Amino acid sequence: MTIHLSYSAEQRIATLTIDRPAQRNSLNTEALRALQAIAVELAAAQRCRAVIVTASGSQSFCAGAALDQLGSGELSSEQYADAMDVVAAIRQPTIALLNGNAYGGGAELALCCDYRIAAAPFQIVIPPAALGLCYPPRGLARYVARLGGSAARQLFLSAQPCPAEQLLRIGYLTHLVDASRLDAVAQQLAEQLCSLSPLAVRTMKEIFNLFEQPDLQQLQRAQQLAEQCNSGADLAEGLAAVAAKRPPVFSD
Repeated sequence: MTIHLSYSAEQRIATLTIDRPAQRNSLNTEALRALQAIAVELAAAQRCRAVIVTASGSQSFCAGAALDQLGSGELSSEQYADAMDVVAAIRQPTIALLNGNAYGGGAELALCCDYRIAAAPFQIVIPPAALGLCYPPRGLARYVARLGGSAARQLFLSAQPCPAEQLLRIGYLTHLVDASRLDAVAQQLAEQLCSLSPLAVRTMKEIFNLFEQPDLQQLQRAQQLAEQCNSGADLAEGLAAVAAKRPPVFSD
């Protein structure tokens, strides 16, 4: 399995672990299907009150969509967006325990969680602009809803690394702690959430998610713009450059 779920009914805390360290914990079609299946399993876990989302290794929390499958067409940006929507809709409060840096769609996976805990020198890099790719509009809408338009522009338009201190300032990180306390802080937060009314917490989370839903007409127009971008020559050049390990050369 590429993703594992461990759950103790006694502790009421579930831990979801991405286990593809050799691929920087990127998400291929198998992993995305596993994510969605786990979300269904969690919905049925009545005694579970909190979910910790983390990954194997210490170099990368998640590198987003598997670029080889994205380039071959086996994996589409819409499939990735569908999986992120499922993670965001997990009924229990979710905590991203960021054991390593996050890249591209991996940064959105963390943003889908209700809390994000990291230790310096954590950073995220969101590279679609360097690949000639328009990020899925549903994902862009999530960044605008949760962080605001200004912060979203900072993260997406430059394709530059964003360090932990800045991520804390813009609200992407909810906790920035010493590396030695990373696991303990996540566990303490999960235990605190477990002590609260599960009905009230679940209900308010669902309402927050409702308020964050993008306008359908705007989303349709955004999807048209994204499809125009992603059917152009820039994306093909960007993926070819990654495969050849060279800088891309984009046309005007």
